[in-house]
Amino acid sequence: MKQAKLPEVAKELITVYKQARFFNGSEIIPPERVNFILDALWDLTKCRCKGTKLIHRLDSQNTSNFHLYIDKKENLLVVVKLSNGSIVGGFTNTTLETGVSSSNGKGFCFNLNHERVFKPRNGTSQNVTTYDSFYFILGNAEIRLRTGEKKIFSNFGIARSYFDNLDFPRTDFLGVTKAENNELDIESYEFYKIDFDYE
Repeated sequence: MKQAKLPEVAKELITVYKQARFFNGSEIIPPERVNFILDALWDLTKCRCKGTKLIHRLDSQNTSNFHLYIDKKENLLVVVKLSNGSIVGGFTNTTLETGVSSSNGKGFCFNLNHERVFKPRNGTSQNVTTYDSFYFILGNAEIRLRTGEKKIFSNFGIARSYFDNLDFPRTDFLGVTKAENNELDIESYEFYKIDFDYE
């Protein structure tokens, strides 16, 4: 029987550790995709992630506005599972606040099935988030959720997108056959507060 090399074993142990520590209890993020999200966060912030805290998930028994849970929390990550099995999401380092119409800052959106990250277009003058009392809006509505609704709307890949789709089609991003299908049913969404080690 061939023994695994020590660096390979260490890498596997680190992966298992990360899967147990970050996004633990997620009903959407598969454990094997945790490293992908952590790498995307590192690539944007150059800071090590030291913790993830679930602050809200879609719950048919809780009809409260999700802004009660997600407002005034910086470093917010959302992940959405569509009814067709596609998993998309995004991150913003800005905070959402009543009375603040939009926020500059850093962010990205992603498709977890294809492990693709989409960063802001070069020279974009748009904002990474736009505040609305009933919606969560990332980019130019590349991801738009309405509180309590099991639907997602996406402008992913349009000419005035905030995020550069890198020629990745909306059909693949949303897992649909027709590009005009940009409002879809979802199974759930989860919001996480990401804690970074800034030292």
